Amino acid sequence: MSFRLEGAKIGGTTTGRLAAGEQQGESMGTYNETDWVRPEDKQWGYALRWRLAVGHSAAGRELIEQVLVEAQEACAESGRPAQELFGDAETYADEVAADRITDEERAAVDMDGAAPADHLQGVLLAVGFTGSLLSAYLLLAQGMTVEMFPWQLVLLTAGTVAFGSVVAGWFARRAGQLRRSWSLVALAVAALGLGTAAALPLADSQPIGAVSTFVPLLAFITVFVVAWNMPSRGRSAAQQDLSADKWFTQLSGLLRGRYFLSRPAASGYVAEARTTWRESGAAHPQDVLGSPQLYALQLVDGSAQPHRAQGRFLAWAATVVAAVWVLITVVYLWTGDQPSLWRWFATAFFIVGALLAWRRDLRGRRKGSEPTDV
Repeated sequence: MSFRLEGAKIGGTTTGRLAAGEQQGESMGTYNETDWVRPEDKQWGYALRWRLAVGHSAAGRELIEQVLVEAQEACAESGRPAQELFGDAETYADEVAADRITDEERAAVDMDGAAPADHLQGVLLAVGFTGSLLSAYLLLAQGMTVEMFPWQLVLLTAGTVAFGSVVAGWFARRAGQLRRSWSLVALAVAALGLGTAAALPLADSQPIGAVSTFVPLLAFITVFVVAWNMPSRGRSAAQQDLSADKWFTQLSGLLRGRYFLSRPAASGYVAEARTTWRESGAAHPQDVLGSPQLYALQLVDGSAQPHRAQGRFLAWAATVVAAVWVLITVVYLWTGDQPSLWRWFATAFFIVGALLAWRRDLRGRRKGSEPTDV
């Protein structure tokens, strides 16, 4: 195909060598960090895990732990250090990914490694983690107990539903489901609107009573722990019975939602795909182009543009969050309330987070179009 992103490659992944002699068999053990023979081998294992988890989004937890166990067993049997057996950890991780992760597996997940089957887990993890942070802030700022009013309970419920809907919308967009994504965002707006409308009449109501700030903290931690331990539902792409028009709609959604391409660029890819299908004479585009997920991956594979676009999006998101928090702090000052030390600390945290996000985005743009594993 001639019409693709600069730096992209179409076709299968490059086959790399497996160091230490074709260790692709099933591992007999369970990974344990204490099983490394040498301290430097443990550091090598940390670097390998990080590279696989961050640099190769389709590397699932099972594969990462299997590779680590194999390396531990090879070091124990040979008596040689991991660096000598396998070479540089990051290079070996890239070779493992090339040899063991198929294009179909990479196409089944987004750039952060989330498959559609993992979306519920991702929403619960996000709600649990964010709620735990905010609850910890409440504990530090207000102490062991706080007066709970009915309107606060209503807004807490509405805010939790809205945040969960936004996260679910984010995952839906990354799966190429743009309409569902916008529907979930609309649900978040509706939840906030209805919550505010329900809370206003309760503004002068009596407090429910004193509530321990540990209650929401423990509740959100429980949500996070339960979500973290949810079993994996698999990463293989589900076979879908799509009409030809829906196939092209999903391709466009994946290019725009998962890989952050502009509407004109995505339209150009879809137009070329339609032409290729019609010229082939096949009954369905999937017969000649494969699944929408696989074809979208092949179009952008090796290009740094999707990662740069995602970095820019996350930088803007961090900026919006910081701006909202700063606005809330200004309102506190305007009404005569003196913000606590922890509020000032949180304000600085959000501002620094936004600045670091923009710094990362700037560094990504300066690097140019370096090939990368989407």
